[in-house]
Amino acid sequence: MQRYKAEVIRYIMAEVNIIPQEYLDKIPAEQWNNLCDYFNSLVSYSYYYKFISPFRLDMPQEVHYFRNKLNRYSESFQDIVDNSSNWQLYNKKDTRYHMNNGDFESTNLKYPFYSSYNNEYNLKFVTKDGLFESIVSPKISLENLSNDEIIELLKNPDNWVILTDMNSDNPNHRYDPVNMGTYNYFASLAGNPFDDAKHRVLDVETFFSYGNVSGLFYGNSKTSRNENGEFARKSTLTDMIFDYYEGIFL
Repeated sequence: MQRYKAEVIRYIMAEVNIIPQEYLDKIPAEQWNNLCDYFNSLVSYSYYYKFISPFRLDMPQEVHYFRNKLNRYSESFQDIVDNSSNWQLYNKKDTRYHMNNGDFESTNLKYPFYSSYNNEYNLKFVTKDGLFESIVSPKISLENLSNDEIIELLKNPDNWVILTDMNSDNPNHRYDPVNMGTYNYFASLAGNPFDDAKHRVLDVETFFSYGNVSGLFYGNSKTSRNENGEFARKSTLTDMIFDYYEGIFL
């Protein structure tokens, strides 16, 4: 049975990967979510139990990276705000994986070298089903703005961009595969320890091993993540930004 499910996983990936993105984007949300739910069940059966017995990570890189094909980005942060009932704002601690600054080298032409800064104030939004993530980032540096100027900036969602793994003509998107939101093969929603364990195995541990995309090098270390989290914890500016949007995404 396990071998059969692995073959179905490979078949689905092969079929989806040959379809141009513009056509995938036209698939209605209900059908796309049905595909995602089915694929997630195959991944959970095939790789979660293999991880715990024997205790080793067995998910192939191509399965891990396929989550980028399944993730769907909103057209803009305004769309997320307009549909706030479908999204939840994650706390600052859980955003620390998406606050990396630096010059990121690459050996993969699909994900070229780039620089990314001003990510200290990124916000993480996740759909209520826990599957789709969006990271939004301010279009400009906030360092030299007054509190009043920042409040005015927060009032307009067009002052923020969604981070993605592809270059786009959409002015509301920005190429940043290091900090982008990712798709979850298993969502931990209710604080259930069993659910938390599955999410960690299928989504977190693979991220630690492989990163978000292949061939892109950055400081994916516990130290850097903790430094990001410590900055967010101490920053009164991140408090202001988080508190403002927390009032919208209740």
